[in-house]
Amino acid sequence: MSEEPVLSPRELEVLELVAKGATNQEIARELHISPNTVKVHLRNIYEKLGVSSRTEASMVGVRAGLIALPGIPNDEDASSSPEEIVPVPKEADTTPAPTTSETSSPVSVDATVTALPQQRERLWLPWVLGGSVVVLMLLLMIVIWRFAQPQQPLVVVSTEQTFQRWRTVQPLPAPLADMAATPTDRWLALVGGEGEDGVTNAFWVYDTRSDAWQAKTAFPFPLRYAQSAWLGGRLYVVGGETADGTVSDAVWVYTPDTNTWEPGVVLPAPRSRGALVAFEGALYLIGGGDGQQAQTGVWRYSPIDATWEEVATLAEPRFFPAATVTRQGIFVYGGETVSGEPTAKGWQAQVDGERLVFEPVQELPAPMARVVAASLAETLYFFDGKGIWQATPTTREWVYTPLPENSTQIGAAFLAADPYLYVMGGRDSAGRLSATVWRYTALFRTFAPVVPAGP
Repeated sequence: MSEEPVLSPRELEVLELVAKGATNQEIARELHISPNTVKVHLRNIYEKLGVSSRTEASMVGVRAGLIALPGIPNDEDASSSPEEIVPVPKEADTTPAPTTSETSSPVSVDATVTALPQQRERLWLPWVLGGSVVVLMLLLMIVIWRFAQPQQPLVVVSTEQTFQRWRTVQPLPAPLADMAATPTDRWLALVGGEGEDGVTNAFWVYDTRSDAWQAKTAFPFPLRYAQSAWLGGRLYVVGGETADGTVSDAVWVYTPDTNTWEPGVVLPAPRSRGALVAFEGALYLIGGGDGQQAQTGVWRYSPIDATWEEVATLAEPRFFPAATVTRQGIFVYGGETVSGEPTAKGWQAQVDGERLVFEPVQELPAPMARVVAASLAETLYFFDGKGIWQATPTTREWVYTPLPENSTQIGAAFLAADPYLYVMGGRDSAGRLSATVWRYTALFRTFAPVVPAGP
């Protein structure tokens, strides 16, 4: 018998999760390793098992007894011998003695009686083994199919402590929607948007500690649907649409110490209604439109190189994608398709050399068009205009908390400032602009008193 392949403990863990139908991303989260490390383990497993696919690896692993799945026997169990057939002892022979011609046969009666059960055993032993293999393959296919099916997220509407978690704070200086919104290490920043007098160039910052708004140097021109992010102690405002609806390719950079704006490196093409995030020292502009149609391009800007370059392509064009970052990478969810329909699809992106690699992840619990995202303590939060959806990258459970009083704030800013989430402005269900600012307590901190040591 050939020697069984030797897999490391980590490779056995990966193989068992593969047999259960887990994706590379799910395996990475479960084992707290990167997806690239999962790929390396899979290559080693394929080589050691002499296979070329996940299904083959799963079948070989189960049949060789390397891993075990509930209800599926391995080869050692399946190939166990059937119950031994014991011949019934022959009774005393009371028949007359055979004649000379009868006794000349070379086959004895004892040999004939013993040979019959042995022949039967040889006949149906291959059927037992073959049947066991077929059952094993069917069960394994059922298990793999079951785990390959998309898991429906559990949606829980949160009512407990709703009023304790939500609180209104200082409203906006004026009603506003569709602004560029960014959390910084100093305050929460809002640039441009649409006010009661039309598209504006206002620039306001909110101090979360003093619950106060302050006006900063106005943006160089009115705009809305722009993308913004905080990187290297400066605020970047990218693209957007001017008051006459023209999509801009301009990039402007705000320096807080001097309270001034200066032009940055222009985009490769005009872009608005996309998403901008800062990740690992660079800016990433995701999706959006050029004034004609939705785009799939993902551009990266490095302040060191001072250039924009395309580093990835979305699987499909997307207006208003919601994007946020955690230590696990960039997460992109929802938005509008080319046809204007909302989508629930989501992706996780990680840097791979000079490229950004996207992999599909758990979808939103429902299609969402004008959804915005934020993150706190590695937890993802999404605001759909009526409430907050909460999910961690490693769970399939979603928790929904609606705005108080059945409020609606479409096109609002949604920003995180630990331990709070802020919903600012937007439009109500009748399209009226709002200046309301809600603060939601997302995390509860517990502080233990410090007891001085005794003498």
